[in-house]
Amino acid sequence: MWGELKAQYANFEMTHGYGLGLLAVGSMLPEQLKAFVSTNGDLEAIRQQFYQLGMRVEEQLTREQTIATQQKAIKELENTVAKFRNNPLFRTYHWLKYLGRR
Repeated sequence: MWGELKAQYANFEMTHGYGLGLLAVGSMLPEQLKAFVSTNGDLEAIRQQFYQLGMRVEEQLTREQTIATQQKAIKELENTVAKFRNNPLFRTYHWLKYLGRR
């Protein structure tokens, strides 16, 4: 379908990732969009800029997911430690250990 549409309309296609295409359809297009899709410039350089931008966004999302996972693990460990500290056997052991140092 994309092949048929891009043959009919001015377009710009990004080939990285899952791909993304921009079709300029209609007669009332902004001048900047007309200039962009009809550029005779270095399309590969433009694609590379979009690729780099996408990579930065992806890296940021990965960092945020990693932080969220680590925060969840920390909370779970804190809860486990709290359970041990509130356990009567742990408290008794800790008290006896303290008395043994005296």
